[in-house]
Amino acid sequence: MSESSRPLLEVRGLCKDFSEADGLFRRRSRRVLHDVSFSVGRGEIVALVGESGSGKSTVARLVARLIAATEGEIVFDGVDVRKSEPRRASLVYRKRVQMIFQDPFGSLNPAHDIAYHIERPLLRHGLAKRGADLEAKVHELLESVGLSPAADVCSKRPDELSGGQRQRVAIARALAVQPELMIADEPTSMLDVSLRIGVLNLMQNLRRDHGVSMLLITHDLASARYLADRIMVMKDGKIVEQGPSDELLNDPQHPYTQRLLAAVPGGRSPGPEASSSEPPDGATVAGTGSEPAPPAPTSQPSHLETSTCPT
Repeated sequence: MSESSRPLLEVRGLCKDFSEADGLFRRRSRRVLHDVSFSVGRGEIVALVGESGSGKSTVARLVARLIAATEGEIVFDGVDVRKSEPRRASLVYRKRVQMIFQDPFGSLNPAHDIAYHIERPLLRHGLAKRGADLEAKVHELLESVGLSPAADVCSKRPDELSGGQRQRVAIARALAVQPELMIADEPTSMLDVSLRIGVLNLMQNLRRDHGVSMLLITHDLASARYLADRIMVMKDGKIVEQGPSDELLNDPQHPYTQRLLAAVPGGRSPGPEASSSEPPDGATVAGTGSEPAPPAPTSQPSHLETSTCPT
C-alpha cells in the first residue's frame, strides 16, 4: 500500500485493563476497552462519541501514548509504535501526534506567561532559535489561531484569558511542532456556547490550511456532525457503529445510536435537511450531565478568545 493511500493512523484490537481494589488487600483487573479498531486517514477528521464512562478519553490517551495499552496495535504511518517504541513514545512520535485536553486552564501552567507555553515546544523540538526568530514564530502561531495582537497576548498569564482564549493557546501550542495528527479530547465542552463555534471553525481551518488529521473525542453529536467526516459511536468500551457522519446520523442502525439521537433537543435525530455545514446547536449525548445549549452564533469571534502531549 502506498504512503498516500494508507491511513495515517490504524488502531487494531486495542484493549485496556485497569487495576482496581477488590476488598481490603486484593486487587483485580477490569477491562475497560474491548477490541477497539478504527482508522484515521490523512487530512481526515474522525469523531468518537459516547456517554461519560464509555471509554472515549481512554482511547485518546492510548493513541497519544500517555498510558500503555494492554493488547492491540497502534499503527502510525505504517509502523506499529507499540513494537517499535515498546517502553514509551519517542520525541519524534510526540512531535507527530499532539493532544488538546478538555480543560484549557488545567493544561496551562499558571506560573508562566503565554509566550513561554508556545516557546517551549519550539525550542524542545529545535524548530526555532532564541531571539527574533523565536519571537516571530510565537507571534505567527498566536495570530494563526485568532489571538491578536500577539504581542499583547504573549505577556498575559492563563488566568488573564477567557476559556476560549486559553483553548486557542493550547491549540497554538500543539500546532507549534507541526503535528500530523491532533487528538482533541472534548475541546469545547468547558467553553461558553458563544465560543464553541469559533474553536470548531478554527479546527476546520487547521485541517484546510495544514492538512492536519484529527481524532475528535466528544459527547456533542452536533459538533461531531459539523466537524467530522466520519463518526464512531462507543458504548461500554466497544465501538458499536461507525460510518460517514451524515449517513450514520440520518440512518442509525444500532439501537444505542438511535437512543443517543433520540436525546437530541427536540426529541429527534438531525434529519436529512440538517446539513453538516450548519453550526452545532449544542446537542449532547444523554447521560453526560450536560444540558442542551441554545444555538451558537455562526460568526467567528473577532478578538481574543479561545493541550497537548508532553513536548
